[in-house]
Amino acid sequence: MMRLDAIGLPRFSPWVERGIGVASVLLLFMVKINLLSVGGQSAGLRLDDMVVFALALLLAIGALFSFRTVIGRVELYAALIFTLYLTSNAVNLIMFHASNPLYSFRFVEYFVFFYFGAYYCMSYRLRPLLAWILWVNGIVIILQALGWLGGFVPGGFTSSTGGRPIGLTGGPWEIGTVINICFAYLINDTEKKSSRSFVILLFFATLGLVLLTGARMPLIAHLAILFIYFLRQSKRPLLAAMVISAPIAVLVTGIILIPNPVMERSENLFTTDNVQLLETAYRNIQPTHEQIKFDDEDADSSDEDTDASWVIRTMKWAYVIKLWQLTPVAWLIGLGPGACGPALDGGWTRITVETGVIGVLLFVTLLRKIASCSHAMQGVVVALCINMIMLDTHLAYKAMSLLFFCVGYGFQEASREKLAALPAYSPHY
Repeated sequence: MMRLDAIGLPRFSPWVERGIGVASVLLLFMVKINLLSVGGQSAGLRLDDMVVFALALLLAIGALFSFRTVIGRVELYAALIFTLYLTSNAVNLIMFHASNPLYSFRFVEYFVFFYFGAYYCMSYRLRPLLAWILWVNGIVIILQALGWLGGFVPGGFTSSTGGRPIGLTGGPWEIGTVINICFAYLINDTEKKSSRSFVILLFFATLGLVLLTGARMPLIAHLAILFIYFLRQSKRPLLAAMVISAPIAVLVTGIILIPNPVMERSENLFTTDNVQLLETAYRNIQPTHEQIKFDDEDADSSDEDTDASWVIRTMKWAYVIKLWQLTPVAWLIGLGPGACGPALDGGWTRITVETGVIGVLLFVTLLRKIASCSHAMQGVVVALCINMIMLDTHLAYKAMSLLFFCVGYGFQEASREKLAALPAYSPHY
């Protein structure tokens, strides 16, 4: 009979468990290769999907023989989220013939990495892996920035990334979040206390990579992670906040004044026209219960004083927010996962309108539980939350698989430490 480990993992032979860990690591480095396209979606059936399914099936079979009766909090909240997703899909498909169940199962695919990370923890350490992820993606980013290397975008391989490096992921926003996660974990991990010189050196090295991608939200997240790190290291947070704010303000000024991809993209971001555009769009749009379709080329016809990416978001956000408000059942369970199409460009907006108030509460509860694991995971959660303001980060495969991988590793490590700290049992006769 198989036995259950600290967080309820079915146990296999050592070489099988190591194989699961190694295979999951390869998935973190594997580029996106579509085997079968899905109409209207940015991603189809990929090679890594098949590998994840095979490993998940192996774990499911193992769980059947484990006779498991206890479920962890993280798993419970994830199960509740998935149940809500399917319920919202079913209700909206019946009532409005809208939403897409594939988005619900995408969450399950990402969460499987929670178990992969736990198995990886049994034989390997996470810090070297995150360092390798930074090194490999860093080299790829530099080569892509120089125009010497292409990348795999959702539509397939492209010989040029259009001046915005994507690393081994599907987009500059996704690799930006991956860099955030690695940075947050490495500087906050208690496994090896990081010196301030190491933190500062790693910060500037990874900051350079983020700037090359031109991704704005990952840049903000990167600064926030550093700020919170120094606050946590101080015994007087209020004084530390004032002291730290000065060099960060100087750094931000330098980023603004020195030409770089981020500022080139943000030339027209802070204008009154952007705010007026959202107000006008919301007032004039008449939504219907159909899957949202929006052509990014519409942004080309916008005023020169507006930011192109903001124009796209404005149209989408105004549409879905207004539709959500006009649909009472959506206030609780949303319009259904996938109703907003492949790219709404706003994770918190998407979760609200697609899964309702219940979905937001469950998702926040899951993140709070994840953050409770360690300071490292708190930093990772901060990175995710900031990126989700303007990006659909919770739907990004590489970012979310790495996040849940770290979560599984962290909880498995914490569980083993707790078990090791328990006094040995001595029977009395």
